[in-house]
Amino acid sequence: MKSIWDEIEEEIFDFDTESFDADEHYDDFKKYDIEKIPVYIFMDDNGSEVARLEGPQNKEDIIELLDEHINK
Repeated sequence: MKSIWDEIEEEIFDFDTESFDADEHYDDFKKYDIEKIPVYIFMDDNGSEVARLEGPQNKEDIIELLDEHINK
């Protein structure tokens, strides 16, 4: 079964994703002020945060955010 991210990457948008384990990348979690898991942080090509979703999300909510903030 494909993950939501796999579906979005293949079917809808051309972008890269990365995931991090909280135990292995604690410094990154502090750097990005992550307090809830899961968290989805969307960054532009310059590495600036443009949007954030916290907590479980469905595919439609992620696509809506991408339409509003990323794919202008």
